[in-house]
Amino acid sequence: MKDFVPFTPPTLEQAKEWARIHSGIYNGNTDAVESWWNAMDNDGWEDAAGHPIKNWRKHMRIWFEYMACRKAQQDPARFAAPKPVWQQREEKAEKEAAERARRSSELAKRILGRA
Repeated sequence: MKDFVPFTPPTLEQAKEWARIHSGIYNGNTDAVESWWNAMDNDGWEDAAGHPIKNWRKHMRIWFEYMACRKAQQDPARFAAPKPVWQQREEKAEKEAAERARRSSELAKRILGRA
């Protein structure tokens, strides 16, 4: 059985270091880590329901995922899901056909202009 260890809030440097190591979500954005840390420090290291934080790393991950969702809602075009492969291929084929037609018409103009 584990001994009970009371929660000790991380220092700002600890939070930044952990975020740097686990940069998948944070992308090295230390300003965002600092804003998370300040928000938690102002809230007395309690969650939204008023319960004390037990695992600050888990809470930081959840907070960043929530912020990413908010950004996606504010700018849906930037965070839109990619188009299906078939649609991408159709669009590429249409662009290539338009480019071929443009080149053909330019060539025809040059040939007919010289004749």
